[in-house]
Amino acid sequence: MATITTYQVPDTEVPALLYGVTPIVWTLAAANGIAASADVINVAELPAGADIVDCYVSHSATLGASATLKLALTGGGDLTGATTAGGASMARMSVPPAKLTADTVVGVVVGGANITAAAGIKVVILYRAP
Repeated sequence: MATITTYQVPDTEVPALLYGVTPIVWTLAAANGIAASADVINVAELPAGADIVDCYVSHSATLGASATLKLALTGGGDLTGATTAGGASMARMSVPPAKLTADTVVGVVVGGANITAAAGIKVVILYRAP
């Protein structure tokens, strides 16, 4: 299991509105072999006190044999269920809105198998800044 930080949005570029909901839209052209099963690809670090209102992860095509993706918080806590293997799929937030008690990274967790095919990955996070 590895944590891949190469594609993480730099802290200085994470948007934060004073009022209302802030969107983060993150995309990645995932190449064959970019990550193994149980690896985490970091998306963005959100500040303590932020409320995650909604989120989803999707991929544009199969990631390989039985590879799936889900969104989770560092330190544990899934935000979505897993996408479906074998083709394009999306998984939406499956838990109540999450209030963060510390600065927390949202990451894409690879499951089922290694990524062995190229596909586009997209993550959308809607949150209220503290």
